[in-house]
Amino acid sequence: MTRAIVPAFLLALIALSVGCGSDETSEKNSENTGGAGGSGGTPSDDPLVLVPPTRLDASAATDCPAAFQTAPSDGQHAGYDVAGEARSFLLRLPSGGDATPRPLLVAFNGTGETGQAIYDRAHLVDFVNRGFIVVAPDSAGHGTLWPVWDGLREPKDETLENLDLDYFDSLVKCLGAHHSVDAKRIYVAGHSAGGIFANRVLRARSQLLAGGIPASGIFDFTAPEPPPALYELSVLVTWGGDDDAWSGTAAGATVPEFNFVEQAALASQYYEKHAEQAHCRGKSLGHAWLDGANGWMIDYLLAHPKGLAKGGPWKFQSPEPSANFECSDGAATFENTNQVTCGTTKTETCRSYCQLIGDCAAENATVEPVLGPELEKLGFSGPNHLECGGCLSRCETDATAGGSADQGVLDCFAAEASSAQCGGGIPGAMPFVNATNKCCPGQTASQVCKTLCTAVASNSAASALFGGCAGWK
Repeated sequence: MTRAIVPAFLLALIALSVGCGSDETSEKNSENTGGAGGSGGTPSDDPLVLVPPTRLDASAATDCPAAFQTAPSDGQHAGYDVAGEARSFLLRLPSGGDATPRPLLVAFNGTGETGQAIYDRAHLVDFVNRGFIVVAPDSAGHGTLWPVWDGLREPKDETLENLDLDYFDSLVKCLGAHHSVDAKRIYVAGHSAGGIFANRVLRARSQLLAGGIPASGIFDFTAPEPPPALYELSVLVTWGGDDDAWSGTAAGATVPEFNFVEQAALASQYYEKHAEQAHCRGKSLGHAWLDGANGWMIDYLLAHPKGLAKGGPWKFQSPEPSANFECSDGAATFENTNQVTCGTTKTETCRSYCQLIGDCAAENATVEPVLGPELEKLGFSGPNHLECGGCLSRCETDATAGGSADQGVLDCFAAEASSAQCGGGIPGAMPFVNATNKCCPGQTASQVCKTLCTAVASNSAASALFGGCAGWK
């Protein structure tokens, strides 16, 4: 659980933002409060005393590409060679120089953006003005399930090299070789596709990071299964409100709509259980970074350096009332009231088939907006595609045309449906995906599989999951 900033900490934050030396600050506070291990006084409640700034250990000779043996200045940079690829980034440096190790924020752009764009849109100058080094690397389209950052992966791809993680690792170390990066205060943030990758980095590099801000990002499929244990992290999950949804295209992949509300709740619930967590939601701001909350979010991050995720001096205190957002302690909740009930039909296996799709896809608040056009092709209709009658009729027609081929296919779907455990998020849709991948491969005479696979193959964002439909692509 989080705790509230005390006056001593506010003074320390002001000192940090104007570049006071860490050794001097620590010694002074230690004298006045007894410090860590001091005597004759009360323990300090200042995070800068409890966790003194410590410069990240790095060397340009070993941690930087050849073109970056000298310190990168404030501004845009290109030609950063890592993993055989030239990458680029925006670097913004705070005033006051490098005498004091500085907090570092690595910010990941969204779909169709650059590092400069997310820096401007999220008003990350607020972080620079508070003493942060901010670096915003440019994405390079390495994602597979969504082609921006390599943050969202099918389980079978988890063992493959991640070029974006390689870039992150190299860039942080190289910046630390040239600028005074505080090893105890390294954070990540990102919005939308950048929020997806922020979740990936938080879960893959928790030993390095103090925490971060995954904003309006997908949480599912951002770690192997089982996920790695988290080293002490403090995470602030944000989203734009109940209307936080996005539609668009990237590198030929199109999403008719993706709603981020359930995914934000899933992230909040996970980090609450496995780390330190708070969350901020917009008040009907849509798909937005909550830049109005930047000041409060900066306070939250600085109150939680590495080592103070739990048991530190912070006590949760709501930000000043705002018409645009609100922040809360504890896990966010999400209530899904969607329900599909497929009625009776002369072919019982058609009912099982349609009910499986209804339970796993139409009822799923994450997946249903993505598969909306495909659900319509399969016969689902009405608000949120919760009406099943058209699916039953379509299945009956296909089963009659397919004859014995479809009898076997529908028996297979019925067997899979009998043990399916559908639920929320992308994993909650996987029993339907897995059933398709089991029952349809090689069934070219099946009209049911033809209808199903032709539909899902038309969804460029989801079709990668349906490997069993390769014969219809």
